[in-house]
Amino acid sequence: MFHVFSSLAQFELELVRERTLAGLASARERGRLGGRPTALTPAKLKQARKMVREKTPLTEVAQVLGVSRATLYRRVPELADVQRRRVTEFSGTGAEATLAGQASTTTAVETGSGCLYT
Repeated sequence: MFHVFSSLAQFELELVRERTLAGLASARERGRLGGRPTALTPAKLKQARKMVREKTPLTEVAQVLGVSRATLYRRVPELADVQRRRVTEFSGTGAEATLAGQASTTTAVETGSGCLYT
């Protein structure tokens, strides 16, 4: 008896999956794409680059455009260079560094995905 119910449930699951895939394919044909819209439109990206070139503080740029600072670092390649320049003095194998302009107790530890400031 349970085998019958489980096979019916599996059949229904496969039907749902087929319908979902068919709906997504149909939407793609109509030019509709799934996913969350980007927060930084091309116009905002252009404005962000202009503000960065004018040396506007990053927090202010983020507030004006309505995005986070992390979004700016991710989408504006010029900012990656600015962030890298903050870490200036490497010691030993390059695993630790002190931040320019900070107290000597502030250090940056290089990880596989970036720097962790401690």
